Amino acid sequence: MSITIEHVSFSYRNAKRQALQDINFKIEKGTCWGLIGHNGAGKTSLLHLLAGLMKPSSGTITLFDTNYANHVSLIKNKIGFVPQEYALYPTLTCAQNLFYFGGCFGLNRNFLKTKIHHFLEELDILEYEDTLVKHCSGGIKRRVNIIACLLHNPDFILLDEPTVGVDIASKNLIWTYLAKLNLEGKTILITSHNLHEIEALCPNLLILHKGSLAFNGTKETFFNQHHEAKNLHEAFNIYQNE
Repeated sequence: MSITIEHVSFSYRNAKRQALQDINFKIEKGTCWGLIGHNGAGKTSLLHLLAGLMKPSSGTITLFDTNYANHVSLIKNKIGFVPQEYALYPTLTCAQNLFYFGGCFGLNRNFLKTKIHHFLEELDILEYEDTLVKHCSGGIKRRVNIIACLLHNPDFILLDEPTVGVDIASKNLIWTYLAKLNLEGKTILITSHNLHEIEALCPNLLILHKGSLAFNGTKETFFNQHHEAKNLHEAFNIYQNE
């Protein structure tokens, strides 16, 4: 079972060029991928297509043998999407936000109460359960954002810059928890400008360049193509200057 992207292109209205051009790749279930590229490369557009928030201009997307075009509602129940911006209501508490988002997936309130307590404890923010989001730090908000995407137990987790603007302790906790989710069998796709974090977590890479897929494969393969590099950051810089 896999996520398959076939000849996918996407254009924003009145744009001078396509945001994505003839993208093709396959992500096997249970794998973890890093999506990298400069600003404007098309990373967020691709995540939005995979999350079912936008439709491709052409091509097909299939999630575990289910075609997006015909089963959007079913697809969205299998996906957890963490956007780059905080998708939280500032005048609600952390728990109230999570009850709201869990309710959007039709989850039972008693079930939600147990799940919310579990995730708040797992991500070490149980003490902020009744704190208004507007009074929380960036690190706390990021963790609540991630919990909101996990409540319905998605198979495929998409994260757009999940640690941007947070402290070191929160970053380490978030990346450790994502690694745990992957070990539990979750399929994960992450975009981040912090290539050291991507290198530590993701065995597989997708590289976008001006809307085209420039690389699709394992981290080891990319390093072998740039064997003089000591880390992913150096390898990516060498690749860009070729």
